[in-house]
Amino acid sequence: MPMRRPLPRRWLLLAGLAAAWSVPAAAQPEFSPESIETYQAGLEAFNAGNIQQAIELFRESYVVHHGHPNALYNIGQCYERLGDFEQAINYYEQYLATDLAEGRDEVYAHIRELRGRKAVFTLRTDPPAARVTVTDANGLPLPEYGEMRTPCELELPPGTYVLHFEAEGRTPRTQVVDGGLGRRAVIEVALPAIGAIPPPPPDNGPAGPFEVGPVFLGLAGGPVVHLNGWDEDRDGSDDAFANFGFTAHGGYTLFDGDLRFDVGAQLDLLAYRLSTGSGTAKKEEFSWFVLGAAVPALRWVALDQLHLVVSVALGVGAYLPPDSRTVIPWAGAALTGPMTIIHFRPAVALEYLPLSWLGIVATPLAFDLDIPYSVEGSTATSLLVRYNAFLGVDFHF
Repeated sequence: MPMRRPLPRRWLLLAGLAAAWSVPAAAQPEFSPESIETYQAGLEAFNAGNIQQAIELFRESYVVHHGHPNALYNIGQCYERLGDFEQAINYYEQYLATDLAEGRDEVYAHIRELRGRKAVFTLRTDPPAARVTVTDANGLPLPEYGEMRTPCELELPPGTYVLHFEAEGRTPRTQVVDGGLGRRAVIEVALPAIGAIPPPPPDNGPAGPFEVGPVFLGLAGGPVVHLNGWDEDRDGSDDAFANFGFTAHGGYTLFDGDLRFDVGAQLDLLAYRLSTGSGTAKKEEFSWFVLGAAVPALRWVALDQLHLVVSVALGVGAYLPPDSRTVIPWAGAALTGPMTIIHFRPAVALEYLPLSWLGIVATPLAFDLDIPYSVEGSTATSLLVRYNAFLGVDFHF
């Protein structure tokens, strides 16, 4: 359809923008300068052959700046230029649905003309020279198309059709197509020999592994049981089981395969509960172990989504006593400040990965062997032993 089309009042849809928007205000709303500017830019893009850019500019004029619905008609013109008649009809119909649309009869006639344009199909078969016949959607023959041999071209008006492909000694095939709207398509059909074993699906190799990123970061927490040095007098002044801890860790997994090596680090915050006095004078307070360690580990990939991790943490830390100068059972005295701790932890963990980037980590076995060090002399307990059980999550990248 031509870019410039005469309408009852003879204004031009694309080129006559100023005339279309100069009607008295009582007859037509005013439009913003932005909508006019983008509309004119769309005209320039269309005339320069930049059809996609013209579509965006016309759409901006109407949708963003609430411009004249002529822009909808122009978008239809652009899609018609691109050969996409379905989209062109869509925008013509949007244009007709507006109150300012003019030349309705002409636009409706053009829509009917577009819908009636025949679709063109290029038909190819393997092997070539197959017979092609056409029926309607109900299977009734359409003799006006006769019998064709591939390769060939077939023009079909609007409607639904069934194409039948046949060749001597070959399994027949059918293809359903829609005609009209000036569609163009290539249809390629393979006709296997009768009785031939269908070819296997393409072998793309084994299914790809459950890819887990090499970098991991995690958080965990759980109970901490101090196995010694917590109540040397057995007077009930402390409860080894009323303790807890948190750990943050991260690292990098080396190598692929079933057996891998992790290089990582962790930071722990473990509670050590103190209870002194009795009766109304009983007092409870928490002190803390802060521990940092390097953590090498062996990772066995038992299944893609289940990993067994055996690690050994080695590092240093500090014990932070309360400010009340309470006697620390394992130290045998009150501490005036932090005490250095040499930290060692063997551990076994299981990690289940419901997603390649998310792991649920259970650590049922983790024993801390900590050696307190003081320049002021030896402590009452030279080796602190703890049992830890952690549950947490790891994120893999």
